[in-house]
Amino acid sequence: MSKRKIVSFLLLLLLTVSVFIASIICHMLGEVYYKSQCRINTSVLDKINLARIMMRKNLHTNKTSEAIATDLGVSYSWFRKAFKENIGISPAQYQLQLKLSKAKELLTNTDDSKLEIAYQ
Repeated sequence: MSKRKIVSFLLLLLLTVSVFIASIICHMLGEVYYKSQCRINTSVLDKINLARIMMRKNLHTNKTSEAIATDLGVSYSWFRKAFKENIGISPAQYQLQLKLSKAKELLTNTDDSKLEIAYQ
């Protein structure tokens, strides 16, 4: 190989490596930015998910959305707004859907009467 070809090859290699490194740096910066933005929403989502678990566990006790917000240490207005923004429905509607799903499951899979299921 001639000197020119070797120099051209090395320059092309250097350009390729620098583009590769630049793309890795851009990717890393994007990851850092994404994680910094998610940190804010993660605590909200954690509270919403905890509320959903509490609703499922307390399905038979008729615990209100207000009581769940209090247990989470947030105001009911904040809780209702955050819940609706993240889940798409209000906490009360979510609880109603859980109750209806449980009733459907019991009607389909048990021999319990409708009256017994209604009082569960």
